[in-house]
Amino acid sequence: MALSGEGNTVLVGNGADNQNRGAAWVFTRLGSTWAQQGPKLIPTRESGEGRFGTDVALSSDGSTALVSAPWSSPCGGVYEGQAWIFRREGGTWQEGKELVPQPHSCSEKLGSGVALSGDGNTALLGAEGENSAWVFARSGPSWSQQGARLTLEPGTESKFGSFEGQFGAKVA
Repeated sequence: MALSGEGNTVLVGNGADNQNRGAAWVFTRLGSTWAQQGPKLIPTRESGEGRFGTDVALSSDGSTALVSAPWSSPCGGVYEGQAWIFRREGGTWQEGKELVPQPHSCSEKLGSGVALSGDGNTALLGAEGENSAWVFARSGPSWSQQGARLTLEPGTESKFGSFEGQFGAKVA
């Protein structure tokens, strides 16, 4: 789950929805009333049991969402993982960029943990299977990878890059 900084937008993911395909839902508040905003979010290019919505993040103003599917296997690997950016335009959510680091492995569980900067212009994607993380930045409508994967020195605690790990704290 994620809550926008201003407290008026909530993003809730459920990786088990629709036989583990997963989905995410956006709710907005008007006064003291909460209502779902639009249909559930699902990516157009994830059709397997990727568990989309396992981890989610929102920008402070609630207009940018980052949603992961760490069990997806787009290249035929085992738990390769994927993550998508969604942008709110008016009251409608649009699927944006799929964030794909290069090079990546077919077992890294990309999106094991995710974080989004307050302004929604920097995304952090954990990769538990490789004990690493990737950083992406937005410039205008384009997203680009920022450098090589982030890693710890060999032999350091596992689950680095995971929402379960010691280092997987949310950043706002």
